Amino acid sequence: MSFRRILQAMVFARFAFVLVPFLAAVGSGQTSPPPPAYTYDVVSIHKSDPASSPHIGNDGPQGGFRAVNCSLLLLIALAYDVAKYQISGAPAWVSSDHFDITLTPETIEAATDPSVSVSADSAHFDRNQQRLRAVLRDRFGLVLRGEMRELPFYRMTVARTGHKLLPHGETKPSIQSSGDTHIAATGVTLDYLTGILSIQLRAPVHDETHITGQFDFKLDWEPDPEPSAIAANLGTGPSIFSAITDQLGLRLESAKGPVQIYVIDRITLPTEN
Repeated sequence: MSFRRILQAMVFARFAFVLVPFLAAVGSGQTSPPPPAYTYDVVSIHKSDPASSPHIGNDGPQGGFRAVNCSLLLLIALAYDVAKYQISGAPAWVSSDHFDITLTPETIEAATDPSVSVSADSAHFDRNQQRLRAVLRDRFGLVLRGEMRELPFYRMTVARTGHKLLPHGETKPSIQSSGDTHIAATGVTLDYLTGILSIQLRAPVHDETHITGQFDFKLDWEPDPEPSAIAANLGTGPSIFSAITDQLGLRLESAKGPVQIYVIDRITLPTEN
């Protein structure tokens, strides 16, 4: 599942929810990510003002990439279309330090237009994703090594009662979330759902439903309570596992298998400019 597709559909009210996708690539052996196919003309990097609102978008100069108040771990995950749990070997500052990064592409990108096709908008973000990889390589000295590790994941299948997803109408695709208790989606494929679930469960979710098409759905659940809440009998809502079955007619089963991990072999703090 591509991070950029989740990002394009998300409402940014809860920034932490946007951070990170989603289906892990499965393969064998060790691999290094390929060099970026696109690069940049100019890039500006500064430590963030902690009070600034987090932001990611294609609104940099000449249609370039802009990130505000973002951890480097988030940006690495975004650049390589992986979840944060798929990045290993990062020093503490990669998560704790936040940066503002604005890059100008080597060639001018067309301005983003609300009426632009999803495929054109996705291709634009794809190119900026590659440029972000170049920035991470050139300014942060990032060197990644890929390897496969046995990790937990979930299989998503159709429940015995059948799925309860509603066929999509004519409205524009969107995803809204109130954090870790509610999702409302319109016009999305199940790739989006597995991506969202992988965030909540902190593990890959594989779609094995064989259901295709775009759907509308709402999902409400209660996060796992703390021990004190259990003792006080405060947890009254459904868990995400029972909510998936009762509200969407789907089922999550735990499993274990090979997951692509990127190990950070080298990374350095950049000089600000």
